[in-house]
Amino acid sequence: MTNTNTQPGAAPATGNTEKEQEMYAAGLEMGEANAKNNAAIRNGVPAGWKLVPIEPTETMVVCGFESRPDPVFSKPEEWEAFDAMTGCQQAAHKARLCYAAMLDASPAAPGVSTVEDKPAAYLTLDEDGSPCMLFFDVVEARAYCEVGEEPEALWRRPASTAGDAQDAVRYRSFRKALTRMDTTWLDRVGAALEALGLDPDDDVLPTAEQVDAAFDAARAALSAPRAEQGERDA
Repeated sequence: MTNTNTQPGAAPATGNTEKEQEMYAAGLEMGEANAKNNAAIRNGVPAGWKLVPIEPTETMVVCGFESRPDPVFSKPEEWEAFDAMTGCQQAAHKARLCYAAMLDASPAAPGVSTVEDKPAAYLTLDEDGSPCMLFFDVVEARAYCEVGEEPEALWRRPASTAGDAQDAVRYRSFRKALTRMDTTWLDRVGAALEALGLDPDDDVLPTAEQVDAAFDAARAALSAPRAEQGERDA
C-alpha cells in the first residue's frame, strides 16, 4: 500500500536510517545507469536492422521454405500473380519471401542485455489494491510503500523461444488448412494421430505433445512433394 504522506521526488520518509537513505540514492543512480545501458544496447542495432544467428535455426529454414508460392497452399490471387511472372522475377520474388520469413522466425539474440532480465518497472498500490504510482527503480518504489510491503514487479513480455517459433509454424499450417478447407492436411493429421494409437471413436483426448507430433507429421508429408518438385526445377 502506498504511503500517501510521501511526496513524489522526495527522499524516503522520516525515520529511515542513514543506510536506507544511502540505498535510496544508490537505487536512483542504478536506475539511471540501467536506462543508459539499455539505450546503448538499442543504439547498437540501427532501426531497420536485426540481429540474427549466423547459422539459421531449423524453424527459420522451415519458414523460409514454406514461404514460396504454391498452387495449393497460396491464395489464388497470390499464385496467379506469381505464375504470371517471368522465371527471373519468380526467383527474385521467392528470395524476398524466403528472406522475410526467415527474419520473422529468427530467435532473439541470447545475452544481449542482462538489464532486460530484471523487472521493467515497479507499481505501488493504494489501500484498495488499485494501481497508484509507477517507478523504474525498486528502491524508490519501496519508499512509497508501507513498512513490510513490496511494490508489484512488472515484467517485459519474454522473447519468443524456439518452441514458440515452432508453434507458430504449426499454427500457420493449421490456419492455411482451415481457410482453404484443405481436407488433405486435416486427413494427414488424423492419420498421424491414429498412428500414435489414438482412435477417433474413443473418448481419449490426445495430449499436447501428440497434437504437435501429428501437426509436424502432416506438414512434413505435404512438404515432401514440394521439395521433390523444387529439386526437379533446380
